[in-house]
Amino acid sequence: MTPSPDSSGKPPTGRPNRYLALVGIAVLATVPWAFIGASSARVAGVPIWLWWSFLATAALSTLTAWGVLRRWRDDRLE
Repeated sequence: MTPSPDSSGKPPTGRPNRYLALVGIAVLATVPWAFIGASSARVAGVPIWLWWSFLATAALSTLTAWGVLRRWRDDRLE
């Protein structure tokens, strides 16, 4: 896969604020804060908060994989 034109080919370490924001968003999204004290509604026998946490974690994993594949190039592999 060809990296994007603005990629320097080095690990993306130059934007620490962006990564701190991503960690903050990940914590807010994957921890089911909205379901604290809520009723124990279930979908397919599983609590809704567990579905929320699973979907948010899957989305975060997909975003991370996309970022690594798109922006991170390792010249040693070529």
